[in-house]
Amino acid sequence: MSLLQAWHEAAYGVSATTLYDPATESAIFFARLETFRTSTSPANYPSRSWGELIGFVDGQLKFLIVEATMTMERTSPNAVKDEVLPVVNELLGSFEKPDSAASVFMAGYSWVWYATNDALLSGMITGLAIAFPVAFGTLIFATQNVVIALYAILTIAMIVISVLGSAALEGWGLGIAESIAAVIVVGFSVDYTIHLGHMYDHGGRHEGCVTSVERARYAMLKMGNTVLAGAVTTCGSGVFMFACQLSFFNKMAFLICNTIAFSLLYALFFFMPLLFLVGPSGSSGHISNFLPGLGSASS
Repeated sequence: MSLLQAWHEAAYGVSATTLYDPATESAIFFARLETFRTSTSPANYPSRSWGELIGFVDGQLKFLIVEATMTMERTSPNAVKDEVLPVVNELLGSFEKPDSAASVFMAGYSWVWYATNDALLSGMITGLAIAFPVAFGTLIFATQNVVIALYAILTIAMIVISVLGSAALEGWGLGIAESIAAVIVVGFSVDYTIHLGHMYDHGGRHEGCVTSVERARYAMLKMGNTVLAGAVTTCGSGVFMFACQLSFFNKMAFLICNTIAFSLLYALFFFMPLLFLVGPSGSSGHISNFLPGLGSASS
């Protein structure tokens, strides 16, 4: 407005505000505003045109954009935006607008993903509610043992908590990348526990390993190197995204590498020691004990 005032005073010798009277001189004001729009450019952005901010259609003023900057970061999670939004709406409500204006509203990149982010958060909760039971069912099917599956799903839950906790320590909220990654993490976390758990069960049922110590040792000898190699290759593929300029890919690289690191850590130093120390051994926990029709477990 100060630019308009300075231009109008320089061109006509009077303030522009003296012309705005809805009953008499509005037509003159709008005519001169349109002249200002076509003959000048924003001082801060000389390459831009006022046509992007002052909108005339068929000679009539249809919209006016007032640009402002917020201290809130564009990529802030909705938990932060939920605190800012009422303050912004209160500010907008305090503006006086002419009767000819249909509404005063706010628009900007900061709010483009607001509704999408809410939907992704809801989807994350739904996804986790589906992923964990599905993962548990898959673990039972693969290991043929309910106790091993319970140990594995507990391990997976700890991995997910650790990964999201590490993101929180980085100062991240539950934004778009985190909402997507939270469900993906479950899939990554299953890999190592399901392979080790399957080998633990296989050693007892087909390789003559009786005690939990023998079965855990067999699982580590048969699958330990494979799990370690899988962790190295998967984490190695994620490392390349750290070089990306887009923050989304940087976050995904962090989340993938953290997931692999925590998955390997918990699989080798929590899941396997748990099997080593407390079993199950023999036919304990085998699904045939609950569903005899599926076959008998080895002793």
